[in-house]
Amino acid sequence: MSTEEELPPSKLGTKEYWDKVYEREVGVFQDTGDEGEVWFGERAMVKMRDWVYTNCPPVQQGRRIRVMECGCGNATLLLSLLTPPANDDDEEEDDIHPSASANRFYPNQLTGIDYSEASIRLAQGVAQQRKDKWRRKVEKAKKAAVHDENGDEQQGGDTQQDEESESSEEDDEEYDSDDEDTLSPASLELDDPLLTTSPLFITGDLLTFRNICDLYSNLPESHDQVSQSDMDEPWDLVMDKGTFDALALSQDTVSMPSQDENGEEKMVQRLPSAVYPEKVAQLVKKGGYFLITCTSERGCGIARDTVSCAKVVFSIACNFTEQEIKSRFGKPELGK
Repeated sequence: MSTEEELPPSKLGTKEYWDKVYEREVGVFQDTGDEGEVWFGERAMVKMRDWVYTNCPPVQQGRRIRVMECGCGNATLLLSLLTPPANDDDEEEDDIHPSASANRFYPNQLTGIDYSEASIRLAQGVAQQRKDKWRRKVEKAKKAAVHDENGDEQQGGDTQQDEESESSEEDDEEYDSDDEDTLSPASLELDDPLLTTSPLFITGDLLTFRNICDLYSNLPESHDQVSQSDMDEPWDLVMDKGTFDALALSQDTVSMPSQDENGEEKMVQRLPSAVYPEKVAQLVKKGGYFLITCTSERGCGIARDTVSCAKVVFSIACNFTEQEIKSRFGKPELGK
């Protein structure tokens, strides 16, 4: 029996609550284009993105890495990896946010998973909207560059296109004003990942899958984003911004197989907070990273599991101390 202290139950730990939240946010997104709430705030998301840029090698063993976000919500954290941190000299320096690099981070695959189907619909919409906005910006910048080069005024059909482009400028500035500090549309090509990357979003339960292939069971048969080899492969970087917090507030037990003293299999009921670290261990490849929001203490702690050589990295703002996170996710038996 676990001796770890559990949090009191809350509606935030129920799937019903999050289904209602994301159904509402999908409706608002369809009406206004608003991407929805950034849970734990922009600061937590930026710190996690900046840590990845500073510490996580974008190429490992000759290929670009694969990234998963557990409980992706509207996917703003996952999508933030496509834009580099702004190099703000006025930013307060700390261990998790050193001077930012302008180098781009190009994952081989971005995967978001959430048990709420409405969350996945929102994430897909947000990802497509951002691609469309950046494409309009880049196309407009290239058209302006041609105009400047030729010294001619645009006429005819270009006028209507320009008016359509200008009519969307206010929307374009809605989410990416910080990105402008490091990414000028004029510097991007039409094949830039901001315009071409299509993250893979999966509706799935992170507590009940048996192996990685199970996570892809809800994808349509015609889906071509994932190769057969990918379906068996864990991720180089797995991120969690609030998912463990929500699961720790749930008292809905999960049936899990176990062995009794005679070696016979039986089913036991376990809390989500106990099952989740074991499932995360299946998702992170040997030598990979698990990045999770944690305590409000300054800085970032890194614990290396001596068995799996996976690195558990702590950011900010959740219900557990850094030591509690280490205790739950850094157990030797979770190593591969």
